[in-house]
Amino acid sequence: MHDHSDVVPEAAHGSDALPAGHRGSGYGWPLIIRLARDISISPRPSGGKTSSVFVPIRTDRGEAS
Repeated sequence: MHDHSDVVPEAAHGSDALPAGHRGSGYGWPLIIRLARDISISPRPSGGKTSSVFVPIRTDRGEAS
């Protein structure tokens, strides 16, 4: 995914704790941190950033691929 902001969200380097109360946002990065095996955030040449995540998929036998 990519956006036009150069700012890396603080939550990208934080814990996987979900927000205490629903304020309409704040669930995305904690879920990504919980599910992803690898997260990479890099600047885009034209400005902004690209965020890439690797989320392992389980096989029918429950093994991570």
